[in-house]
Amino acid sequence: MTIPYSAYLDFINASVAMWAGFRLLKRYRKTGHIYTAIFAQTGFGVAISIYFSSVPMILFPNQNYLAGALYIVGLFPLFWGLSQALRFVFIRLNYLAVEKIIHPVVLAVVSFFAFLHFIAVPYPEIINGVVIWNIEWPFNMIFATLIGVITLPVGILFISTTVESKKALFNKILFGLSFLLAGVGGAMVTMAESGSLITWSYIIESLGFLMLVIMFTLDPLVTGEQKDTKF
Repeated sequence: MTIPYSAYLDFINASVAMWAGFRLLKRYRKTGHIYTAIFAQTGFGVAISIYFSSVPMILFPNQNYLAGALYIVGLFPLFWGLSQALRFVFIRLNYLAVEKIIHPVVLAVVSFFAFLHFIAVPYPEIINGVVIWNIEWPFNMIFATLIGVITLPVGILFISTTVESKKALFNKILFGLSFLLAGVGGAMVTMAESGSLITWSYIIESLGFLMLVIMFTLDPLVTGEQKDTKF
């Protein structure tokens, strides 16, 4: 039996997202900052979604349609979490009217998309240890577009925001990179068809989660009072 190494890697990525969610939830309980609450929910949603797609490939690698169906189910927690992150963008840009409706709007769009997606359930295969999802067009393109529309603005806003303290600069760059890399890599995973390209897709995606590990691990070692961000 071929070992689905990429599914194990995704399981680790999901666990990192869950860990980050709990770290941010703990900070929220101490500080009450809305951004920590927003991104804690993002972490939980992303983690649950990746568990939906990775665990079946690990436990039942030959149940292809089961894994494909659970991938579609996992779209709901994924975009539930990511739509929370999109709220951050509109709060920072002071588009509060949009911020109030963006979460239900995204969920409505994703619900319709997922309903249609069951017309063409993905049939994932394991080739040389890498899971190729075989998501049909246009569902792969729509998924990649939705991921990009959410993760790119969040990542760019974090990186481009001007801050003063060293700690805030450290956190915002790594957090922004986590969204950019995981978003680009996640979108590529659904689009890639060749083994080499999808391998690089998983690597890029995992680098995004690595940014979270670095941020939370090294954060106590970075000097400077953090006043500029709500983490």
